[in-house]
Amino acid sequence: MIKADQRGNERFDVSQGIPTSESLYGNVSSLNYLFENKFVQKSGKCTFKVNVEKTYTLKWDPGKTVTGPDGKPKQEPDPQTETETKVFSVTVERPYSFWTIDTLHVFKIDEASLVNYALPNGGIKISPSGYSPPGYAASTRGKYYPPNNPGTVTATPETKTGGKTKPSITDTASSVKSFAEKAIDKVEVENDYLQFNGSTIMDNRRVKETGSSPGRIPEPTVIGQNVLYSPGNMISSTKVNKASTPSSGSIKFGLMSGNINGGEDKTYPIYGINSVTVHTPVVMYPTITDDQPHNQRVVPDMSRAALILNRPFTVTLPT
Repeated sequence: MIKADQRGNERFDVSQGIPTSESLYGNVSSLNYLFENKFVQKSGKCTFKVNVEKTYTLKWDPGKTVTGPDGKPKQEPDPQTETETKVFSVTVERPYSFWTIDTLHVFKIDEASLVNYALPNGGIKISPSGYSPPGYAASTRGKYYPPNNPGTVTATPETKTGGKTKPSITDTASSVKSFAEKAIDKVEVENDYLQFNGSTIMDNRRVKETGSSPGRIPEPTVIGQNVLYSPGNMISSTKVNKASTPSSGSIKFGLMSGNINGGEDKTYPIYGINSVTVHTPVVMYPTITDDQPHNQRVVPDMSRAALILNRPFTVTLPT
């Protein structure tokens, strides 16, 4: 807005008229900062090939034929034992996800501009006063940390007993998958980091498997009335009267350092600024002749000029 000094006790309604040599104030309301951000969750999985070694003890008894005391053949037990080691190849997958900052642009108030015929040189610039930009810190070191692959692990031994023939090992890799799963830890992850005005928005603490979801950057608030305020802007005495002179304005936000992935300063128009009428009234001191000698009132008012019917008088309007 552009109004007559002093704010809150304006001497003139500038839309109706304000004389030259009087002063104006400019006042702009705005959000205290702007921001643009984009957070991206990155997900994937680590795949490991683990060899699981398992030892089997195989037992069977084919029996054997021997000659008995009576000279006749007979069957006797003939237990057999054999150890066999088998290696299974097992695939283990470990998922992970973490958050990154794809874009972060934070803007502070740089200045406001107001333009009107009545202002000095046709316009003023207002720098913020008593203003603190937002404080923030960010880093883009988010990543994942795969666990170590032990290469080969050993499963619990097993004994297989057959009948008269040697038992076969028919186990598949799925039978020992649990041993491989236990041997591979979860993936550890770290998010990118963002702190804004003292609050942690994105936490970069190292955790297992899934990074915590980020919060939201606080919404800006409206600045105080004194932040973008400029009183005492004198209307030059050389300006001629003009009615309803239009006003315009803009506010510039500067990109703060520490941005992520580019960005540039932003300037926005200010809409709805009132017009100003410059009108300097003409002051004159008119006079009229006083015909007191011919005043026939009983008690004449000596502070007023006497006008007598049928007698000439003169009205003077000096310019």
